[in-house]
Amino acid sequence: MKIWLFGMCVLLWGGVAQAAPAADTYATVGDWEITADGNKRCSMSQVFTSVLADGVEVLAVIYDAKLEGVVLSWAGNKPKFLLTSGSVDLDVAFMKKSSSKDSWSSKRFDYKKTNGTYHLHHALIGRTDTYSMLNDLATNEIFALFLGPTMITSLPLNATEAVAKLRECALKVDPAP
Repeated sequence: MKIWLFGMCVLLWGGVAQAAPAADTYATVGDWEITADGNKRCSMSQVFTSVLADGVEVLAVIYDAKLEGVVLSWAGNKPKFLLTSGSVDLDVAFMKKSSSKDSWSSKRFDYKKTNGTYHLHHALIGRTDTYSMLNDLATNEIFALFLGPTMITSLPLNATEAVAKLRECALKVDPAP
């Protein structure tokens, strides 16, 4: 039941974001913005700009404490050879500058291309995976996505305090019974 509900939240996220009032800013931590929406979810996002990355990239995490689920989202203009929409298996890696990558292995991302920008999303459900994802975001310095041996993106995280605020936000918008 939880998986179905969270899946519906993921599918409706885009439509709800358009139909509902804009999310309210809960906190800003460094370059991360933490927001709360009217649907008892909180998110953290950061916009990255780079001449080398061919423009702008966005990394976002949507967290629902009650459903114990998280959606990892990335948007950017590469890889350019993907179709307009579909699914693709990508390796998710979290790294520290002083050590090798801690890979989550291959995960299925749904994607859609709009105006030349790819929007990729991967949902995790369940306490173990959700907490592991939030912990990796908080304790690592670099987030990377790989398509086979090719790195699609590598972004600096600096998200320890942002993840703490995300958790705090999620507990306030949907307090435990």
